[in-house]
Amino acid sequence: MMKTRLQHKDLEIKGSWLVSIALIITIVACVATGNIEREVTVLVVFCPCALILATPTAIMAAIGQTTK
Repeated sequence: MMKTRLQHKDLEIKGSWLVSIALIITIVACVATGNIEREVTVLVVFCPCALILATPTAIMAAIGQTTK
């Protein structure tokens, strides 16, 4: 039981670091390029469940291309 609690604590710490790093890199990409596609790309790559984030992004991109 104690090992499980330690594992959960370790995952919480690593998860919070991962999110912080992803947000910092996203902000740097925004400032450096000024391109929102780069920001979305960084978030999709860092997301542990990228399919959930990528699917709505792809749908919105397709709708945007259709309206042009």
